[in-house]
Amino acid sequence: MTSAINLWFNLPTRQEGDNYFLLSGEGNATKAYSEKSIQREIRSLQSQKKEGEILLFFAPYLENFARQIPPQPDFFWITTGFFQPVPSHPGIIQNPQEWEYFINEIKPGDKFQVVIHPSLRALIPDAPAMVREELYRAARRLKTIGHFQKVWEYNARRNAPLRKKGVLLSPDLEWTPPAVFVLGGPGADGWIRKAGNHQPVWAADTALGSLLYHNIFPDLVFSIDAGYGSREHFCHISMQDLSRISIILDPLSFPGISALPFHKIYVYSGNNPLVRGQFTGAVSLYNQTGDVFGIMKAYHEFLFPEKPLPMIAGRDGGSVHGVTHLRGSAYHRRFYQKTDRINPPENLFYFFSRRYDSR
Repeated sequence: MTSAINLWFNLPTRQEGDNYFLLSGEGNATKAYSEKSIQREIRSLQSQKKEGEILLFFAPYLENFARQIPPQPDFFWITTGFFQPVPSHPGIIQNPQEWEYFINEIKPGDKFQVVIHPSLRALIPDAPAMVREELYRAARRLKTIGHFQKVWEYNARRNAPLRKKGVLLSPDLEWTPPAVFVLGGPGADGWIRKAGNHQPVWAADTALGSLLYHNIFPDLVFSIDAGYGSREHFCHISMQDLSRISIILDPLSFPGISALPFHKIYVYSGNNPLVRGQFTGAVSLYNQTGDVFGIMKAYHEFLFPEKPLPMIAGRDGGSVHGVTHLRGSAYHRRFYQKTDRINPPENLFYFFSRRYDSR
């Protein structure tokens, strides 16, 4: 859940007679309702309702207001501030967890109309942009599902043995808090060159080969990618080294990875319908960023809710001077294997040296 949308659910309120106010962080009061304005607000809301669209109403909850709006399957009230206790109702979203569930249940054919209460627009000028970004987030999720659905279905079938041989990521497992997350970007090179093998490390699968080359064995490795390319990260690692590694796998990750002889394979539960309910008792992790960092972050926040995230190496968000990954990654090996007498290794080394020297 983004910090921005959390503002909706944490605005303080105040009642003065028949008037109701929202308060800013500085204590400034913005009138949300008055006894005279409630009927006007209801008429305005009803006039904006369009056939075939789901109406999202972002507004403070007021019982007098709510009683005059009958429950409807195409109406959701995203409450802000609580002038009275908010009843539990599927059409009322009153906390970040319920909003997250709603976002994840949006279907491809859904159409929305957004109505933001005027008092919120006055109190939070960025309110429309916040809501738009949240709906974009749902759209990105649907686009990802559309792209990977067939792959995920195949992986789910092939990864069925994980239900027996995988270790459920349960709350009872104890881990030492990591000192660093090592991801696959070129920014990880600096940390690896200076690091010793005395710090607890959580690593993305992309960084594993480079870490092992420097005799750094991560406490946990994370792998979530559904494509077969993720298998490359383990191709050049010996069976002996793999047997010392504990890995956390997404149940929908490429099935060739789960067949490797790791020390332990841990699995978690997610919100994808293909695996929902299949790993009863496992920790449920929500990937906020959609990449391996998102799962590392989610598990760290689950285990150590009071601790800040550790140092993060290699999360660069893009190429750095043309370099996309840390030195010695599987992608470098792939390029090396494509060399021949027309394109000899010297050309490859020269190509890489120009990029790395510019750093």
